[in-house]
Amino acid sequence: MMSWIPGSPSKLLTYFVPNREKLFRMLTNLETHSTDEWERRFEDLKSDLMVLSTEAVRLTTEVQSLRGVNAELKNLGSG
Repeated sequence: MMSWIPGSPSKLLTYFVPNREKLFRMLTNLETHSTDEWERRFEDLKSDLMVLSTEAVRLTTEVQSLRGVNAELKNLGSG
C-alpha cells in the first residue's frame, strides 16, 4: 500500500499538470468534441496520470529516505 505525501492535492496537480487551464476548458466543454477526439484526450490524460502516479511514488520514497537520514543525524547528535 502506498503512503501519500501530506499536502494539498490541488498543489500537486498545479505542479504536475502545467496545462490545467486547458484541461479545465476541455472538461467543461464535453459536448463540443467528437468521440475520437475524446478517446485521444482520454488516452493523453491516462498517460499524464501514470506520470503523476510514478512521480508521487518517487517523491514518497524520497521523503521516506530523507526522514531516515534525518533520524540518523538526530541519533548522531544525541550520541
